[in-house]
Amino acid sequence: RKMKKNIPYELDVRIRIKIDGTITYGSGISKLLQKVDQLGSINAAAKDMGMTYIKALSIIKNAEEKLKNKLLEKSIGGLGGGGSKLTPFGQHFVYEFYIMEEKVKKYTLELMDAHFTIK
Repeated sequence: RKMKKNIPYELDVRIRIKIDGTITYGSGISKLLQKVDQLGSINAAAKDMGMTYIKALSIIKNAEEKLKNKLLEKSIGGLGGGGSKLTPFGQHFVYEFYIMEEKVKKYTLELMDAHFTIK
């Protein structure tokens, strides 16, 4: 029998990009980068997500090294203060990852509706 439509369920589908066997990019870093861009600061984004600045910086640096591209532009001090924002590559990468993630989730729900059965 097919699963009844009134049974509440949700799927936890995760996409992770691995390079050299290391998780390089996924929804976690994507959210972190979006927060940095929104708040203008790695430190503020890290605090907002409940992680240390050092951890956030490490995650971002690892991704940049593996992707061989800068995800963030960082500026230091000065009149307006320092800050960080997504590079054009970072904007493109975050956006395309989001689009891919949404398509995979949609397709997975369609597959579940088409194939999932209860015994």
